[in-house]
Amino acid sequence: LGFFFITQSAFAQPCENIYNRSPAVLVHNCSGLKVVRLSGTPRDRAMAFGALVRNGTLSPDVLNYFGTKLERDLAGGLGWLAKPALLAYNQFVRVLHRNVPIPLAEEIDAMAEGMGVDPIVLRRGLSLADTGVLVHALGSRFRFLPAMGCTSVAAQLPDGSFAYGRNLDFAGVGLWDRNPMLLVVEPEAGSSELRHIVIGADGLLFGGITGANEAGITLAVHQNYTSEAGVVGQPLPLIGEFVLRKARTLDEAVDILRSLRPAVLWTFVLTDLRAEEAIAVESSPSHFLVRRQEGKLFVQTNHAMHEESRQIENASFGVKTNSIFRMKQAYELLESGLKSGRKSDLLASVLAQQEDPEGRFTAYHDILKGLTIQTALFTRGQNREIRLELSIDPSPTASGRFASFSLSDLWKNAEPSVEVTDPVRTSPAKRANQRAIAEAFRLYFDEHQYLKAAQLLESHRTFDAAVLRIVALYEEGRFAESALESDFALRDPHFLGEPIYVRQSVETLRLASLYQLGQKKEALSLAQDLEERYGATGISADRLALLVGTIARGKKPAAWMLDLEFDFFSGDLSGRKN
Repeated sequence: LGFFFITQSAFAQPCENIYNRSPAVLVHNCSGLKVVRLSGTPRDRAMAFGALVRNGTLSPDVLNYFGTKLERDLAGGLGWLAKPALLAYNQFVRVLHRNVPIPLAEEIDAMAEGMGVDPIVLRRGLSLADTGVLVHALGSRFRFLPAMGCTSVAAQLPDGSFAYGRNLDFAGVGLWDRNPMLLVVEPEAGSSELRHIVIGADGLLFGGITGANEAGITLAVHQNYTSEAGVVGQPLPLIGEFVLRKARTLDEAVDILRSLRPAVLWTFVLTDLRAEEAIAVESSPSHFLVRRQEGKLFVQTNHAMHEESRQIENASFGVKTNSIFRMKQAYELLESGLKSGRKSDLLASVLAQQEDPEGRFTAYHDILKGLTIQTALFTRGQNREIRLELSIDPSPTASGRFASFSLSDLWKNAEPSVEVTDPVRTSPAKRANQRAIAEAFRLYFDEHQYLKAAQLLESHRTFDAAVLRIVALYEEGRFAESALESDFALRDPHFLGEPIYVRQSVETLRLASLYQLGQKKEALSLAQDLEERYGATGISADRLALLVGTIARGKKPAAWMLDLEFDFFSGDLSGRKN
């Protein structure tokens, strides 16, 4: 949990050349960030990239995580059914990839060949984000399937520059953030492709998550929560790659996105750094909705921004509430910063915002998340130069250090140089608290070590930490302790002003604990009291309301109603709609 604090560097430093087998394949280590340069045909690039993973120049850990996560968790949860379930999932992945254009499908096969793995493993990794959205759309609640958050901000700054920044909030803490990678793609002579960069982690060949091209177009993807479910469409990571290879303007990017729809609803955030404009495109097989920047500021989080897409939105109350909060908070911080004349560090400070000055866990008040695994900042200065600052420290990345590059130098210079910046200058003590939140998320989400995750945040005197501790006790079957801790938290005067929907989560946990203990009379009385108390407004989360209503009527709740888990995004229980 330690943090090595470095102030902003004033000078560019050469990067270390760690792989130089041929002019077409170069790899540098730039202060912990791998900068990979590939040139040639798309197939040759893919084959060479796979070989870099196979020979260990690039870590295989991130690809292994996303390519085998479902397999590992199925094995842990289904026993002998895991193998047939995996075979069924492989078929699903093949269906999802059936409409991939042949040249891109050949690139996937070439990368798999370079890695020495079965192409289905690579396709599973490329499909995991879509699978997570699809499963959520169907109403299932498998905690091992990742859900993406993300916050994007853009602003025209007082000094005449334009800046865009994004937090990638996703699973992969301890892997993605530990293996950051910047891929510089140089097409072969005569190609219609644009030079572009893929921003991600070791092994990510395609720019569907975050990227930019030589025309000044940037792309980042944000998750939506929707009831629309399908398998007809392009896998998410491949769509942005088309944009980066072809789009010279935002209108061209929109046309490409219109023709290449994902299988489920995603939001694509695009900026034109030269024209100083940002847009967000909500895209699915049946929806295509564009929102353009108005004025000097632009913010995107994760809730639906159009009346049409709101009709199919199924985010839990807490997730949607937090997304709306993050958008409002980001706009307010940007406006305040512009009035006070802040410049280069403004966007970084917004993306690193936390309510608690010591960095303790208050998820429902924060833009920064424990699962913020990558942060990218683009700035076009008055001299028209575009700079990229990319996070190089562990999660949560927005509060740490960045590697800074001139994009024009990256396009033309095979020997990159880097400046190490620290725009937020987080204190070591605060950074340690933030790192504890990230590690708690990893233990809870990936390792299912609930009590160990809660213990990491014992020193965080916040309601979020208390809720996590109560959930952890509940999930470990320690229902008496869970009920007692719930009672303490609800009576603690420090927590009386916390959001009502989070307090309802604790009240529901107390109810479920009493029921699990066999204290049916006490549970019935509490459920009826909750219904009476919240009769006018209701219980915020649908699933929690259903549990309360079922017990209040003396009925036996289904097992899934009693399956309660913690949400690191909103700080409450993840009561997804049915």
